[in-house]
Amino acid sequence: MKAKKLWVMLVVALAFPHSLFSQTSPKNNEITFHRYVFGINFIPYYSDDMYQIDWNYRTQYLRSSPRHFIELQGSVGYFILRRLSASFTVGYDGFDQDQTFDWYKNYLPYVSSGQNEHWGYDNTSYVKRLLLRVDVRYFLRNRSIRRVAPFVQVGLGKYIASANHDREERPLSDQENVKRENNNKDFLSDFNSPYVYDVGFGAEYYFNSSLALNASVVLITTYRKGTLKYREAADDYTAWSKNVYERTDWQTQIGVGLSFFF
Repeated sequence: MKAKKLWVMLVVALAFPHSLFSQTSPKNNEITFHRYVFGINFIPYYSDDMYQIDWNYRTQYLRSSPRHFIELQGSVGYFILRRLSASFTVGYDGFDQDQTFDWYKNYLPYVSSGQNEHWGYDNTSYVKRLLLRVDVRYFLRNRSIRRVAPFVQVGLGKYIASANHDREERPLSDQENVKRENNNKDFLSDFNSPYVYDVGFGAEYYFNSSLALNASVVLITTYRKGTLKYREAADDYTAWSKNVYERTDWQTQIGVGLSFFF
């Protein structure tokens, strides 16, 4: 009798393996409740401003530099409740830029009163940013295999930037004794390291209990404030400037990715 029962169970297992080994509940194909998730999110295009220093004669000023990025983000998350999760996201972006400028002024040979001029500069700029962000995501329906689960999210984060703008001049002869000081490195690093506030929505489609495809639209707001200082001194004068900047930016990121649950 026992042998007959074992044979019956074996036949059922071979005929309906999904029913015995699936990680879903019978109701609505709902997936097993995994608490941990690892995500990879690809943002094919987004536009953001990075900030550099530019010059007008000998005066420094801040210039926003629109940049178009492709970004790959990684995240780890934990489901606090069946529909509520918290995730930690890491991203990285940046740029390097070099510029060389030369000015020449040559008088004709018969102009005895003119003095030929040559001056210029080499600019080296870079901004490299690490993004750290925490998001809370709420799903509007239970997650089920071969079904879409929409969600909304809010988050808080911060950029941590390393930035600088270095200018090496080839001055005119009457400017060779001028000493210059600035706070470019500290200012740019701080100004490119704002706090980040985000709100968004999206959806996940579950292939099985361990793998889902996701898409999201996130509106990100950043606020920054800083003071740019410059000072120069020569034998007969001292000059300085101070510019205070305050700015709020908005950007939208549209991304797709994969989520792995365990």
